[in-house]
Amino acid sequence: MAEDDIYGSKSKYENFVKNLSKVLIKPKNGVYYCKNKKNVKYFKKLSGCFEAKDLSYIRRNKVFYNLRIITFATNKDLKDCGRDEINKIADYLGWKIVTEKKESRVCLIMKEDKDRLISH
Repeated sequence: MAEDDIYGSKSKYENFVKNLSKVLIKPKNGVYYCKNKKNVKYFKKLSGCFEAKDLSYIRRNKVFYNLRIITFATNKDLKDCGRDEINKIADYLGWKIVTEKKESRVCLIMKEDKDRLISH
């Protein structure tokens, strides 16, 4: 069983889970909230996973915070997000995602540079 820490993470987590419907409401002193009510189900699923894996409360809060940012970055249900929408979310979060297409382009450019160097 995960134990509370000196920051009171257990009570923060329990209050968040108890008031999951409030994740849809824009906070007065915060920025992030879930824009699509269909995405609340992912918060519920995660809370069940947290109990099964016995993660620390501070880790649970951090994962919920990240999920709140992700659900803020898109208006769609997460399961309906395509590659373009995922790239928009990643851009919003400042993540860099290397797709196979980009990776093959980088390899091709490196090969061309190598061939150019050898021919000189």
